[in-house]
Amino acid sequence: MLTITTTQLYSSAAKQYSELGHTVLDVTVKSGSKIFAPTWALVMGYKKGSISEEEYTQRYREMMISSYRENRDAWEVLLSTHKGKTLVLACYCRAGFCHRHLLKEYLASVARKIGLEVEILPEGDFPSPQQVKTPAGDNTPITDFHKEEHRFLSNFYPCTIHYEGDIYTSTEHAYQAAKTLLRPERDVIRNCTNPGQSKRLGRRITLRPDWEEIKLSVMEDLLRRKFYGERLRERLLSTGDRPLIEGNTWHDNFWGDCSCPRCAKIPGKNHLGKLLMQIRSELCQDAPTGSSKTSGVPETIPEESSSETKAAKTWLKDHEDLFSPIPSKPLPNNKAVQGTTTPEYKPYAGIGSRETPDDVLTEMEGIATHLEKMGYTLRSGGAQGADSAFERGVTSLKEIFLPNEEIPLWCFEEIKKYVVRGNFDSFRPYVKNLLARNMLQIEGVDRKTPSLFVVCWTADGLASGGTGYAIRAAQAKGIPVYNLYNDGDRERFLSDILKREE
Repeated sequence: MLTITTTQLYSSAAKQYSELGHTVLDVTVKSGSKIFAPTWALVMGYKKGSISEEEYTQRYREMMISSYRENRDAWEVLLSTHKGKTLVLACYCRAGFCHRHLLKEYLASVARKIGLEVEILPEGDFPSPQQVKTPAGDNTPITDFHKEEHRFLSNFYPCTIHYEGDIYTSTEHAYQAAKTLLRPERDVIRNCTNPGQSKRLGRRITLRPDWEEIKLSVMEDLLRRKFYGERLRERLLSTGDRPLIEGNTWHDNFWGDCSCPRCAKIPGKNHLGKLLMQIRSELCQDAPTGSSKTSGVPETIPEESSSETKAAKTWLKDHEDLFSPIPSKPLPNNKAVQGTTTPEYKPYAGIGSRETPDDVLTEMEGIATHLEKMGYTLRSGGAQGADSAFERGVTSLKEIFLPNEEIPLWCFEEIKKYVVRGNFDSFRPYVKNLLARNMLQIEGVDRKTPSLFVVCWTADGLASGGTGYAIRAAQAKGIPVYNLYNDGDRERFLSDILKREE
C-alpha cells in the first residue's frame, strides 16, 4: 500500500511527518522537485488574480502530463520505492487551493496504472499504525493521548473540522475559536499554525457570556465531527472497551486527570475521556449499519475516502468538498440587514486582494474603525487579507457574506455579466458561490440597499482578480470605487467620504 497525503511546508505537521520517518517531498516552485513544481509565472499569475483557479488547474495538469512523458522513470521510481510507505507532498500554501492537492491525485493515478494499491489521506492526516483491535476483556486504561499509537485521541491531532462555516485543522483550533462570537478573533485562531498556539490565544480572546454553560456540548459536537469520517471512527472503535483517560501533567483536571505531585490526590473529572467513550459506545452500537449518532453534524459532511477516486483529469470536479466549507449558520453578528438605505443604515463594501500589503491592511483597519464611528455598515467576504483587515476594524456594524452560505439565485445570473475570462456555467459550484456573493456585497440581500461606495485594493489598481468582479459590478451601477492602490483614489476617498462627513 502506497499512502499519499499533503501538508504545508515547515508546519508542525510537516515536522511530525519527518519525525515519524515519512518522506516529505518539497514540491514548491522555489526549492522543490522541478518535475512536480509549477512555474513562477503560473504561481504569480494566480496570486495577482490574472489566472483563475480553473486556468491554473488546466495549465498545471498539462505541465504534469508533459512531465510524466519526459520523466516517466523518475515518477514511477518515486512511487515504487514508497510502496508500503507514506509520501507527503508539501508546499508553502496554507490550507485551500494549491497544486499539491492536484499532484496528489495525479501521482495516485499513475501509481494505479503501474499496479500499486494507493490510499489517499486528507490534508494533515497521518497513516494509521498497524491497527489490531483490542482483544475482548482488555480493560487496560489508555492514558497517554500523545503517544503515536493513541495520538489520534488528542485534540491536537491534525484533522479537518468543519464548524459554523469555517474549516479548522484540529479539534483544538475549533474549540478555542468557539469561545468567542467575534469574527476577527475566530479568524486569528483559525489561522494559527499549530494547536498549541490556538490554545494560548484562546486564553486571551473575548469570551462569549454563555461559554461555561455550553463548553461541554461544544466539545461533544466537535468530537462527533472529528470521528464522523470512517478512518478516525475505525481507530476509535479499535480501542475496544478500554477506559480512555486524558492523562496529563499540566494540572488539567477538568478535561483529563493530572498526575503531577500537586494533583496526585485530586481526582480528575476526565470529561474528554468520558465524551470519547460515550461516542465510542454509540458508534459501536451503530457499527453494523455504518451509521452513527451525529448530534447535529450535517449529513453533507464530505467523506474523504480514496476508494473511489477517479483519474486526475476529473479530480477537481469530483472533489469540490476539499475546498468547500460545510454550510452552517453564520455568527449572530454576521447576519445581513435588509431594507432600504437610510441615514441610520449606510452600507459600504470593504474588500480586496489576499495579497494586500501590510501597510495597506493597517490603513484598511483604521478606515473601517472610522467609518463605523460615522455609522457606516461594512460589507465584506471574510477572506484573508483585505477582507479580514476591514473586519478587524469594526465591532458590530458588519455584514459578512461567505461563499458557503445560501446565496440568492439572482446573484448567479447578475455576476455572469462581469465575467471576463472563462464560462461561468462551467465553473465549479464553490467558485460560482465565491463570485456570486460579490453581488451581495454590492447590492445587498434584497437588492434595495446598494452599497454607497467600495473601498478596496488590487495588485494593479484595476478591476483584477476576484475583487475585480465586485469592482466591475459597482462601476456598472454607478457606485464609487476607491482603490487604495491608486494615490488619486485615496485622496478622493478622504475628501469625498471622510472629510465630508466630519
